[in-house]
Amino acid sequence: MPASWPDGIFHADQELLAGHGDLDSLDRERLDAACEGRDVVDAASGLHQGDHDLVGDPDDLILADLAVFDLGEPNPQGLDPEAPGGTPPACYDDAMRSGLEIGFALDRRWHLMRSEDEGSKKPALLLLGRVFADAAVPYAIIGGVALQVHQAEPRTTLDIDVAVRDSREIPRPQLKAAGFSETGRFTHSENWLGPDDTPVQFTDDPALAAAVARAELLELDGVPLRVIRRADLLHEKLRAGADPAPRRSKRLQDLADAQSLLESDPALAAELTAAESALLDPL
Repeated sequence: MPASWPDGIFHADQELLAGHGDLDSLDRERLDAACEGRDVVDAASGLHQGDHDLVGDPDDLILADLAVFDLGEPNPQGLDPEAPGGTPPACYDDAMRSGLEIGFALDRRWHLMRSEDEGSKKPALLLLGRVFADAAVPYAIIGGVALQVHQAEPRTTLDIDVAVRDSREIPRPQLKAAGFSETGRFTHSENWLGPDDTPVQFTDDPALAAAVARAELLELDGVPLRVIRRADLLHEKLRAGADPAPRRSKRLQDLADAQSLLESDPALAAELTAAESALLDPL
């Protein structure tokens, strides 16, 4: 267990990762070597400094899938280079990737608390990314998964939301061959289930077409994922928060998400219109 707690280094709520042991001295030496002398903090050590610090300065070490230990896997990938399927430990300087890994850990905890089989959206997300990459179809991950990428606070979501330019571009035959199944089709949206029953919703809302075109690329386990840019996600959250159709609690959540994005990157305020800024004034 580290003697000190350097500011900005990734850690986790002890309740999130309760029951997992500390990294042993050999593992810590491997991580120290891999991370070129930067301080290493074992996120499973039970130390806690407040949820607002879950993702720190990207110049510090962020332990994501190493820290969650895959909820008990004896040789988590990345921890032991000689373990089956293992790779040398890596430093996750990319806070976007670590946000996803935190979300996957929360998925697993959610299912365990409900006495369900342990699982997360990660397999479905990676499979979806492969299918769209092979089909060369532009898309952008939006919604809760995009928030996991772009905001500092940990966030969980039960489904995967994907924007496409036109619903006719959705690679349906390839998705079905990969184990996805369509469950409903509506105006500008389609509902699907992944092979592990992860809900997936596609939308071809014209308001998101430009955001799809300029989505940024994030690689996860070797799979390219197209994620909506933070600024575009902010505008989308504000647009959703101003829509009177959804229930009030949903609108308030969208506005809270927008405020959280601004707190993660205050420079985004310069991109807001006066009307968008006014939506957040009551908060």
